[in-house]
Parts: sequence; C-alpha cells; structure tokens
Amino acid sequence: MKKLRILIQTDTYAMGGAEKYLMEVLPYLTDHGYEVNLICRDFKVISELRNFFIGLNCPVLSLPKNFLSLTPVHIKKALKLLLSSDVVFINKIYPTKSLLFIISGVLLRKKVVCFEHLPGPVASNNWLRSVILRFLIRLVMFNVECVLCSTVQCKEFCISYYHYPSEKIKVIEHGIDLSRIGDLSIRNNNKLVRIALVGRLCEQKGQLSFIEMVDQLVNKVNEQNFEVEFWGDGELESRIKAQVLEKGLSRYIHLKGRSLNKNEIFEDKDFIVIPSVWEAQCYVLLEAASFKIPAIAFDVGGIKNFITNGVNGVLISPYDKLEFVKAVHSFIRDRDLCKSMGILAYDKVVKDFSKEKMVNKLLTVFKEYE
Repeated sequence: MKKLRILIQTDTYAMGGAEKYLMEVLPYLTDHGYEVNLICRDFKVISELRNFFIGLNCPVLSLPKNFLSLTPVHIKKALKLLLSSDVVFINKIYPTKSLLFIISGVLLRKKVVCFEHLPGPVASNNWLRSVILRFLIRLVMFNVECVLCSTVQCKEFCISYYHYPSEKIKVIEHGIDLSRIGDLSIRNNNKLVRIALVGRLCEQKGQLSFIEMVDQLVNKVNEQNFEVEFWGDGELESRIKAQVLEKGLSRYIHLKGRSLNKNEIFEDKDFIVIPSVWEAQCYVLLEAASFKIPAIAFDVGGIKNFITNGVNGVLISPYDKLEFVKAVHSFIRDRDLCKSMGILAYDKVVKDFSKEKMVNKLLTVFKEYE
C-alpha cells in the first residue's frame, strides 16, 4: 500500500493554539508512515513551526507574505505539491489565502480536510469583503471532504455560518503532551502571588482590559500582594507598555516576551487569567492546567468545555470587569483555593484532553483516505 501524502497549509503570522496543535500531531503522522509537506507564508514568528517540520524531514514551501509578490516559481512549486498530494489539510479556514488553497484542492479533486479553530468569524471592517468571503466559503465547503472542529461551539458555527452538513463535522479537542511537563513540585513559595496572562499582544487577548483591572486592584481594592507576567508579543506591545507606565503599574505588570518554553512560563505561577474577547478552546488553558494551575476566564467560546465554574477554575460573564477583579482578588487572598482548583484542572486534562486522545481521533480521519 502506498503512503498517504498529506499537504498541510497554514496561513498565520502568530504562534498560537492552531500552530501548537500541528507541532503536537506532526510526529505521529510521520511515525505512521505518512508523507507530510507544509505550505506557509514567510512570517518571522512562524519560524519555529517551519524548523519543527524541517527537523522531522518534512519539506516546507515558504510563500511571500504578500501574495502579490508570488513568482511563477512559487506557483509552480505550490501546484506540484497540490497535484502530488492525496489529502490537503487546511489548518485554518478563515484567512483569505487558505480559501484559495481550499478552492484549488477542490478543483483538483483532492480530499480536502479543514480544521476550524474559531467559534465565529473574524470580524472585518470591510462589510463587502465579509459578504463575498462568506459566499465563497459556503460555495466551496460543500465539496470539502470533512471539517474538523476543536470545540462543539466551532461545530455549531460551521453549521450555521457555512451551512455545512453536521454529519461531515468531527470534533477533535486539543490535547496536551504531559510527558513534556517539568517538575510539578516546583511552586511559588513566595508571599507574592504570581499571575500569568499568556497570548499574542492583541485586542482579542484582552491585555489592555486587564491592565485596567490591575489598576482597580491596586488603587481601589488596595491589593498589592501580586505581580502579573504578560507572555507574548504582537501589535499592541507599545500601547501596553505605555499604559502600564501611564498608570504607574510597572511594579505589578512585567512584559516577558514570547516563549515556547512551558516550564519557564507556568512553573512558578499561582494562577492564570484569560480576559479574551473570544477564544476557541484556548490552548493556554490546557497548558496551565497541565501544571496544576487554575484559570479565571471570561465565559467565551469553548472555554466552558474545560472550566466548571467554581470547581477547576472560575468563569466570569463576558466582559464583566468588576466580577473579574473580585475573582482575582479572591484567588490572591486564598492560595489554598488556587491549589485545590489547580489539582482538579490537572485531573480534567489527564482524563479528557490528553495528546493521545487527540492524535488517535485525527489518525482515524486520515485512515479513511489510505
């Protein structure tokens, strides 16, 4: 039997949950004997993903950031990969460039498998562009072999927004490789409570909103026994730095930059906060839980699939900053509560969100096309 040839296309400029997902499953695809290629745009921040593929002897085709810069050589190489592949795996549906690969795969009669990570469409300031994209996606999605979703909410979105048949949608939750976790006995034994907010520095992740909450904690609640680390980089970095300085919060908020080292980020934290405007499953939530660290989060997207409010974390009604501040303050004042919820969060990861479960579900999909 010939090897299944899979072409993975991802169109992104950030190392987020969708990209971490690829890094988790890729070794299993190659170990299973599949030939895997990657097509992505040449963004600097995605270099870790490219290097990871190359390290597993998987060829990578990097395309220019601007598609207007495509040369005949780029197009020829992309077409060659498309023609030689059995399955075209689209890692994100919503970017415009991904849509081009979906259409190309469909026209070339390839098995096109899409992974939708979002609970809803990315907002666009151009309403005409949004209408056209929605029409095109609906048109081509009927010819896609199947859609994989990271949450039930994503599945519901695909049915309502794309009008995609529910029987062709499979839910495959993200999973965590617990074997890569460091020493869980290392904990923050200082009197100062340590909090992490992990994610790209952008509107979606809510860092600016959380700065306002920290300001309330310090100046209205009179709570000073904590510090927050912002892990990530992005377009709002300068605004975030300016707001921290303007509000005099440099003692409490520290920007740490971007890191793929989970131990460095989570090892000595008491809890994390997720003040996001929207999320899919939120990979960071699972990463923190694998370190027995609970989360306080706005109840958006698929976060409720993991957090049971008051049991293994705290859910706050979307954008209720006052209640969010109260929850953070209660965690700062009751570290035993943090620890007990963190243990239950860890148990949830082990039971329902292991990497093995995720990979086995994905391999079952690809076995259908062997």
